This record gives sequence, C-alpha cells and structure tokens, in this order.
Amino acid sequence: MSVERIRFINERKNNSFTIGYTGTFFETQSLPKIISAFKKLHPQIKIYLKNFNYNILKKDLLNDECDVIFQTIDSVDKVSELKFTPLKQGQFVCIIPKEHLLSHAKIINLTDLMHENIILLNANQCPPKQLRVQRWLETNCSNAIFSYSDSIMLSHTMVQGGLGISVMPDFVTMKRQSDFRVVPLNYQEDLIYGLASLIYSKNELVHEFITCAIRYSSTNI
Repeated sequence: MSVERIRFINERKNNSFTIGYTGTFFETQSLPKIISAFKKLHPQIKIYLKNFNYNILKKDLLNDECDVIFQTIDSVDKVSELKFTPLKQGQFVCIIPKEHLLSHAKIINLTDLMHENIILLNANQCPPKQLRVQRWLETNCSNAIFSYSDSIMLSHTMVQGGLGISVMPDFVTMKRQSDFRVVPLNYQEDLIYGLASLIYSKNELVHEFITCAIRYSSTNI
C-alpha cells in the first residue's frame, strides 16, 4: 500500500491537477465551467476534486496533496506558506424559510433573532470570521435555540425543512430558491473568498488555473 501511494503521488504531481472545494454555491455553479476552460488548455491533464471542510483542505494544500483550494482569506492569511487570490467579496446573510415572517424583511437585525431557532456550522467547519459571527450570535441571543450542522448542504436542508434560520456568507448560498429567502444580516464584516495555493509552488498549472478562475469570476458571476 505504501508503494502504491508513493506511485500515485508521483503520477499525480506529473500528470494531474487536484482542486479542493467545500461545496459552496459559488463553487457548484462556477467550478465546472472553470475546469472546462482549464481542460481546453491542458487536455492531457487528469483533474481530481477533493470535497472537505476548510481545515482539512488547508492541511492537504500544505502537504502538497492539493494544487489549489477554495478558501476565505481569513482562513489562510496568517499561513506564511500560502498565497491567496481573491475572487469574490461578500457579506453575512440569513437563510430563512419562505413561510417565516422574517422572510419578507429587507435586513435582519440582532433583535430579530432573539427568540428564533438558529442553525450554525460546527466550529471545526468554520473559517475565523464565520466562527466570530456565530460567537456573536450565541453571546447576544441568549434566548434563541441553537442547533449545529456539519455542512453547508445540511444547513440548507434544515432551513428548507423549516427547522430554523441559518447564517452564512452570501456566496455560500443560492440567491434564489423557492423554499427559502436570503436576507442580509446587519453585521459589519468584509468577506473575501478565492483560491489559496502554495507560495513556493513552481507548478505553472496553478497559475493558469487561477487565471481561468479570475477570468470566469469577473465576466460570468
């Protein structure tokens, strides 16, 4: 097994490109088209995808098991071995069941959430700013009922099932959906989302993939 793993790693480095993603709406909509554009430039390269949370992907990138990963800047800005390329800016929003009274609000204030069921991500799934807004809600909404999910998809499923209101960046969720509404949260925090890669990487494919992502993000998203 060890020999096979070493052989696989060597083949991957020479003939493949591995992308780490977390399953955000931005990724599910844009990544297939970015890969398609990238594949046209390098039809001989095998593309591998890894779908894990932020922390696992960061470790994989540092261990050279991914070539690029989708991340928020606050998750990697203190890691000297990594560089970050921004693709999107955003803000925190509330994902609200369509039948809920707050679904018609133009903005959600802290006082609106005081007695609500609030769905948050487990701490090990959160980049720093997501964890910060969650701690803010937990501290200031003492009468709210909190539940926690292990993934963005599960959070959406819980909202769609009428189990509560979720809080997440706007680029993580679908803007239009028949069974929930997306309403801005009155919480000031600049969010930047993009691609992280190894700062010392000499792989030209990394630069070309990032270029494809930038081009697609600026013209089609």
